[in-house]
Amino acid sequence: MKNLSKEELLSRLEAINRSNAIIYFDLSGIILGVNDIFLVAMGYGIGNHEELIGKHHSTFVCEEYATSLEYEKFWDILRSGKFYQGEFERRKKDGSLVNLQATYNPIFDESGVITKVMKIATDITETIVSKNKIEELSAKVKAELENSNKLRAAIEIEKDEAVND
Repeated sequence: MKNLSKEELLSRLEAINRSNAIIYFDLSGIILGVNDIFLVAMGYGIGNHEELIGKHHSTFVCEEYATSLEYEKFWDILRSGKFYQGEFERRKKDGSLVNLQATYNPIFDESGVITKVMKIATDITETIVSKNKIEELSAKVKAELENSNKLRAAIEIEKDEAVND
């Protein structure tokens, strides 16, 4: 990647920016910049960058998590230069939940020092909601099937007893 021209690097970054929610943080978690896709996913609306720039990442998490040792370790991992990926439940501007598939990527300067963190994310809320509904329906069907099997067994017992009488 270091041998690529600036034009090629810029075009690759623009391609990522066109289809993903992106946000940048300093090493303490302060928001440095966001793209419109991120703003929309988090309920801020296109062009409302100023509503987030300067705020802390903890804006997107519940207070209990924001003050936890786990959250502190999360930022320690990022500050150590390691990337962090997974599915994350976050809070939108209105407090509702959003599920993101995301990668937090440390960004290094030319001398190898970490300068910021870039998060690239996709809103997977609909997928998670659908998955949860399928699991819920599957559990209901399983319970109905078990009840049906119990009823069938009870009928068979009754039938055998009636025949034997």
